[in-house]
Order: sequence, then C-alpha cells, then structure tokens
Amino acid sequence: MERKVLVCMVSVLVFILSGIVQGADLDCQLLHNKYRICIEKQEAGRNLDFMECQGYGDKDTCENNQCFWDTSKNKCYLDICLNDVMGTDGTGSDGKVTTPDYSVVKREFGRFDCETTPLVPAPAPVPKTGQTEKYADYDDGDLEKGVAWPNPRFTDNGDGTVTDNLTGLIWLRDANCFGQRTWDQALSDCHNLQTAYCGLTDGSNIGDWRLPNQGELQSLMHFGFYDPAVPNTVGTGKWSEGDPFINVQYGLFTSYSYWSSTTIAWDTNNAWAVHMTYGPISDVLKTSESFVWPVRGGQ
Repeated sequence: MERKVLVCMVSVLVFILSGIVQGADLDCQLLHNKYRICIEKQEAGRNLDFMECQGYGDKDTCENNQCFWDTSKNKCYLDICLNDVMGTDGTGSDGKVTTPDYSVVKREFGRFDCETTPLVPAPAPVPKTGQTEKYADYDDGDLEKGVAWPNPRFTDNGDGTVTDNLTGLIWLRDANCFGQRTWDQALSDCHNLQTAYCGLTDGSNIGDWRLPNQGELQSLMHFGFYDPAVPNTVGTGKWSEGDPFINVQYGLFTSYSYWSSTTIAWDTNNAWAVHMTYGPISDVLKTSESFVWPVRGGQ
C-alpha cells in the first residue's frame, strides 16, 4: 500500500513538472492536487471568499467577476481556486479532463476514486461548533478550533432543498413534512421521498433520499445558540422560520427530537435521536415517535 501511494505521488509530481497528460486517472489526480494547493494557499491567506460569486444572477455579470457560470443550473459559483484548475467549460485546464466535473472536484477532492486509481484519502477535518463565547481559559469558545464555516452556511436551492455549504449535504427544506413517526417508518419515508412531495421540484427519485446518520444530523447544530440550536442561512445567527428551513421542531421534551439512522450499539431496540432545542443526542426506543428530516448526498 505504501509503495502504491508513493508511486501515485511521484506520478503526480512528474505530471506537474512535465505538463504531459498521460491518462484520465492521472489527469484526475493532477486536477485534485492543483486544487488542494490552491485551497492551502487560501487557508494561509484567509483573503478569499468562496461564496462571493453566488450573488451574480446572470452569465455575463458572473463571468465578468471571474466566477463560474453553471449553464445546467443557471447559477453562478466561485471560480477562485477552480479558475486555476479547470477551463470555463468545466473540463481540465488542458481540455482533456471531463470527469469529475468542477462541482465534484470542489466538494470531493481527495476523497474518491479517479476512474480506477484511488486517490490517497484526505483527512476529514472537524468543523467549528459555532461557540464563540469564552467561559474558561482553553475552552471551546476560547480556542474556537475546527474548520471555519463558509458564508453563507446554507444555500436555498429554490426547489425544496437546502445545500449545506460546509458538509455538501442536501437537506429537505421542510423539517417536518412527515410529522412524528416510528424509526422504521422514518427510514421508509425518507427512502421513498421523491420530487413532487414535501415541496420538492428537484427531480429526485425514490432511493435518492435517506434518514441521516447521527453525525450528519448533529452537523446542523450551532452550539452558540439554543431554542433552537440551528443556525440561519448565513450561519452567524439563530434559525428563524424560512431562514433557510421551515417547520423546524424544538421544545423542552424528548418528543421534540429527530431520528437518526444510527442504532444504539448496546441496545439495538433503540436509535440515536438529536434534539434541535439544545443539540444533545439521546437514545430513543425505535417504536416511539420522533420527527424526520431527510437528507441526500454525502459519502
């Protein structure tokens, strides 16, 4: 395995030095490597705003501001790091790399297979909790460790879905489409969800949606807030109705919890649930009823 990783790294270096393209797998690796370097420069400089392009609503304005216009979605996206990596048509800078496309490179670089040659898995950094108030020296609010949240944290896609720009997960905008359900019902409800239901016009099909696992569900939390501990669209304030989600359920009782798909290891009759009021998790009997918040995407 170590030899394979070394060979892969040396091959990428050779491509960078020579500029010669010798196959889709190594094209993909080179693409990812260039993007990684650009990201590292951005992290060091802290002077690039990944989301600044999303305010441009037409192709000319978007491209005039050095952003990337996605013709398939009629939306403007950042083109800061990608401008150095990919051509304006979404292919590689040499015109030969057609997969993965620019959005996949941005979201998944270092995490997936380039055709048949696996990349070295990248770390999965832990994001900040959102807590900024200091209660003691060296506590979370003092150190604020973790990956910084993007601004905006969420994007309302206008089709009944909301994209989390931190995790790449796509959430149902309506956080209470199904009401309170048993765990088995929640799994089935999410699996069978598709466009034309729950306000969806995204073209999704049965099997695209699922019940989130415990980690995914808790990733929505902002631990600087309570009642509820859910952030707003920008990510710097507390959620309110329509900003960006609707119908988020929260309250003081355990009944105000959302199912995760994760079973309790020591008692398989129970599953983990997350309370949006304060953000804690608890074990809930699977035959009990809790709320359901479908998700799609992710690894």
